[in-house]
Amino acid sequence: LEEGRIFWPKAVWSKYAKHLSQFADKPEDKLSLAALNELVTNALMHIPGCLKYMRMIQNPMNFRFCAIPQVMAIATLAEVYNNVNVFKGVVKIRKGLSCKIILDTSDFSSVRDAFRYFLNKIKAKIPKDDPNAPKTLERVNHALRLLGPSTSGSGICATYTNAMLVAGTVASSYYFFMQF
Repeated sequence: LEEGRIFWPKAVWSKYAKHLSQFADKPEDKLSLAALNELVTNALMHIPGCLKYMRMIQNPMNFRFCAIPQVMAIATLAEVYNNVNVFKGVVKIRKGLSCKIILDTSDFSSVRDAFRYFLNKIKAKIPKDDPNAPKTLERVNHALRLLGPSTSGSGICATYTNAMLVAGTVASSYYFFMQF
């Protein structure tokens, strides 16, 4: 929105505003977030096909080539969902998380764990008063059912959580030491 480039489909945003610029003018407005959340909800409908395709890839190198961007995509969806900062500037996943995804995405089990983790992050952020909430919840739950229960002990989900805690601790320590 800031740079004047418009990639949002008018079929979606026009339900919530007369002009796309209204979202930048009122980022905290429920209609701004509803438009954003509808776009994320629409993207969630592609998860079943995405998982089906990745499940068929036999070559490990080809699998990683396809799977890493898909895990980055679901991580990004979890980051932007219901996030007013989308209307104020650029919202991205952290570099440390990107590295973790690249290093840990090795097989379908790791993809399942990552998708499960990020889908649960989206699920936790669904506002009750969002007009798309029922559809978002339905799509998240459908994807979670497709993924099935976690098959790994601590799993990538715990690893992601621990990595984010460590990254926060390292960043806090660095800030603390820079003060002296």
